[in-house]
Amino acid sequence: MTSEEQRTFAHGDSRLMATTRRGRAVCIRHITPEDDELLVELYKRLSPETRRLRFMSQHQDPPDELIWREAHRLSELNPHLAAALIATAVEDDGRDHAVGVARLARDADDPTTAEVAIVIRDDFQREGLGTLMIDLIIQVAMAGGLRRIRAVSLAENEAVQRLVLRTGLPVTTTTSRGETTQIITLR
Repeated sequence: MTSEEQRTFAHGDSRLMATTRRGRAVCIRHITPEDDELLVELYKRLSPETRRLRFMSQHQDPPDELIWREAHRLSELNPHLAAALIATAVEDDGRDHAVGVARLARDADDPTTAEVAIVIRDDFQREGLGTLMIDLIIQVAMAGGLRRIRAVSLAENEAVQRLVLRTGLPVTTTTSRGETTQIITLR
């Protein structure tokens, strides 16, 4: 991606086509309000373990009404407070299906800091998609003037912690009470 393409993508004006390590085509773009259904389907296709690690909760099967309400909330973003990317892939039925999401939410107490969260559908994990999505969400963060990104995960979620460390940016890590917090300093 050229620097101009990166700037355009970071501001939400583009789509990025990529190929995973297994040779599967994905499209990464900014989430829109029309993505509710994709988000609901993604959640329902996550394994119980992936849900537990991502949402740091044992509650595995919330009612559909709650899932839809949350999907709607997550797709209706205030661009001054949050950003989100969605990765989609065309599957056997010929339709796009969500295979990953990366989100940023600005800290209300420190507008130069945002929390990042990422989830990749189980059947697309370990294909390089998480690395690509965190790199892109960091570009979005930098374009938005952020100085730091905070990633909070269960202490046992070593995959996400390695993903953060692989950004190549300075990272400080602390673990307390079963949670690991990593602060990425943006250059």
